[in-house]
Amino acid sequence: MSSSNVSGSNVSGSNASGSNASGRGRPWTLPEAFADAPQSEMPLLPSAGAVAEAAAFGAAMGGVGAGISEGMAVRAGEKSKSEAVRAVARAGTQGAVTMSVASVVAHVVRAQPLLGVGLLAALGVGAFVMFGGKSKRPAKSDDAVEA
Repeated sequence: MSSSNVSGSNVSGSNASGSNASGRGRPWTLPEAFADAPQSEMPLLPSAGAVAEAAAFGAAMGGVGAGISEGMAVRAGEKSKSEAVRAVARAGTQGAVTMSVASVVAHVVRAQPLLGVGLLAALGVGAFVMFGGKSKRPAKSDDAVEA
């Protein structure tokens, strides 16, 4: 029997990458750790280790990106070293917080979809209310518009 003719299945026996590594004749849908676990058995929140890992990844990505751009600004004489260090630390902290929140929200959405979507909507509305009305650009004066 070929892998494309699995009885009781309407799939060709391959996952998204084109191979069926598990040999079970079903498409790939979830990582193996979650494949057999009922949704109700997943904990609502991720483990502290998973959140810490996400925070470390976010801090590294934010810090590396800012470090490159701030290093170039210091070399060009646009910023002092202490300003650049503060900017890199701020970017690393923002990346850590962002990835921590994102990992918790993603886990909640997987564990309890309705609650997760509600949480996501609440976070979006809260962010819009907090940051939506504020603009960092100075207002244009009437003289600048006429010129």
